[in-house]
Amino acid sequence: MGRVGGIGEGTLALIVIWSIVAFIAVLARGTAKPKLIATVATAIAALVTLILLLIPRSEEGSQPIRLDPDRVDVNVIPRWTAFTFLTLATVLAAVLGIAVEWTTPVRAIKDPARW
Repeated sequence: MGRVGGIGEGTLALIVIWSIVAFIAVLARGTAKPKLIATVATAIAALVTLILLLIPRSEEGSQPIRLDPDRVDVNVIPRWTAFTFLTLATVLAAVLGIAVEWTTPVRAIKDPARW
């Protein structure tokens, strides 16, 4: 089994599945039955999670991974967490900045001579 970004493929699959469920739940807010859509998406994700957790691992994959401590990057998950947080914060700040800029009311000037 390979590793992606320092985590296993199954963990990455679960992260992607549950992220998609969260995205679907947010998008479902604009529909006629948001609770039903969110519940069905969550139930499907829970079923897939159970299936992935209950699949037996092969004998060759159950051996502990032996890594050279000098070659292991122990900061990969904290770095990716910080990168993800900073990226999301930057995108959110840009979206909110644009929203505030576009929705700022333009007030009429009472004195036409000031134009």
